[in-house]
Amino acid sequence: MEFFEGNIEGLPEEFHLLAEVFEAQVFEFQMKKRPDGTEDCWIPYLMNDAVECCLCLRNCRFRGEYQGEGEAFARLTREEEQYLLVVRKNRDSTASFWFQRIEIKSRFYRYHEIGHFWVTGQEQWRRLVYLVGTVYEKRQYLGENAVNGKEKEFLELITFPPFRAYSPIQESLKERYPETKGGLRTMERLSEEAGDGGYRLLLHIYRRIPVPLVSWWLKRRLNSPKRQKLYETLLDWIERASMEYPERQYEGSLNEERQKARKDTEKTIRDAGFSGTFPWFQKGSLGITVMEEHPFTILESDGYGFRMQYMVSLVEKGENRRDGGFFSGKRRKGWIEKDLSFLQEKSCTRNQK
Repeated sequence: MEFFEGNIEGLPEEFHLLAEVFEAQVFEFQMKKRPDGTEDCWIPYLMNDAVECCLCLRNCRFRGEYQGEGEAFARLTREEEQYLLVVRKNRDSTASFWFQRIEIKSRFYRYHEIGHFWVTGQEQWRRLVYLVGTVYEKRQYLGENAVNGKEKEFLELITFPPFRAYSPIQESLKERYPETKGGLRTMERLSEEAGDGGYRLLLHIYRRIPVPLVSWWLKRRLNSPKRQKLYETLLDWIERASMEYPERQYEGSLNEERQKARKDTEKTIRDAGFSGTFPWFQKGSLGITVMEEHPFTILESDGYGFRMQYMVSLVEKGENRRDGGFFSGKRRKGWIEKDLSFLQEKSCTRNQK
């Protein structure tokens, strides 16, 4: 291993995960004191909107310093009844960790309220691709016990090329999630439950002729307003699976700030004449879906807190369904707002009528 030295053959799985952290060059840590006065070192292994999984070095003594830029190199040795992990980042930055054992600490959270918007256009599908990919990676790194039964119904969808083509980031997901037959089967089940016979027919063609041109056409058809029910069905699958987990809980006042922000947001939207329940509201031809960003409970970047963004959907009057304006078509428009000041704009007021 290029960045990790030490004989881990025969050691528990936790030590192999520690080696992966250095191979991926994602080593960070946080020292946390226990009630008995001893300290543990928490090292993130998998951190995303669905799970925070850390490697906990129990009864750990830390010496030295760890700072600066560059690659991190580690060496693991056994010192009598304890282990010694020495981490070096550059010539002047070396940290030593003496510990007794490693424990895996995993905390699972709900994620369906989350919305990150890094790419403009078709944000409704990009958000769902992100959420499905997040669940897929949870199983990929932590195993079958890390996902519930409802998540297993949809996580393979990320391996279906026309779906994952709506990448939420500025790069393709082709290498990250290779194509599998399970992805096609999942989309077929989804289309059947949604009652979308037109898309099921296209899937039948793709099963017989799985060529890039048909895949491209399936991707394009996902953004048709005819896929509204398909979108809503997948959204329901994800929300039902996510609701089996608790919300993140924070130290200090962040929990109260989060609840207050939700109440204030709902009041502001309702005062503007909208009806509905959190997180989706509508007024005439205009719809608003409230999306959130949640910080991690540990090792979060300074200044990062709870945030909201708004998926704003404009459609023809009488056709307003959740996020319908993000699908292609005449008199349809969907965009992302960072705050609710747009509700005061005259052009927005006219469009609500």
